[in-house]
Amino acid sequence: MIYESSGKTLFGYVGTATGQVGKQIEPFASTITELAAVDLDLTPQVQLAYELYSASFSEKDADSRFLMLMMAVETLLDRKPRSNESLEVVASLEKLVKDSNLLEEEANSLRGALKDMRLESIGQAGRRVASLLNGSTYQGDSPVIFFRRCYSLRSALVHGNSPRPSVADTGLRAAHLEHFVADLIAVLGGLGDNLAR
Repeated sequence: MIYESSGKTLFGYVGTATGQVGKQIEPFASTITELAAVDLDLTPQVQLAYELYSASFSEKDADSRFLMLMMAVETLLDRKPRSNESLEVVASLEKLVKDSNLLEEEANSLRGALKDMRLESIGQAGRRVASLLNGSTYQGDSPVIFFRRCYSLRSALVHGNSPRPSVADTGLRAAHLEHFVADLIAVLGGLGDNLAR
């Protein structure tokens, strides 16, 4: 590149810059004091969700942080059996596979998928659990709609949709998902309102 010079030309360069937003110590200390007084008896699912939630703060990449928070949500889901009508359909499909001439590997793969279909989908379970937070809003949405949008974004990231969601969109969604996950952990862990934050 050529620069017209009317004196001594100077060039400057700033390397990769990082920033960190800290939290005030008083609310943090107050929360720790509150938690120390609580007799916690958390289920393994809630414990794992809290570990994933906590670990998400170490992730610098927006996609990774978002996915870790979604993993925390998914560990909290207790998928219920589908309706009797749905189970009858699944049973008929299982019989079709059993009576087929499929190779064993293919038949086993289908049997596994059909066994999983006896339970509600992750999306259904997530919407059901999100409804526990009714009355709150996340990024302007009800908890159920917010979860649905987060789950769609998760699927787009995990399954490599093209074009990929933008880092800005994922980062913004992750910031709101942080509060959603904290509230779910608080409700399902019996920690009281917003104590997980």
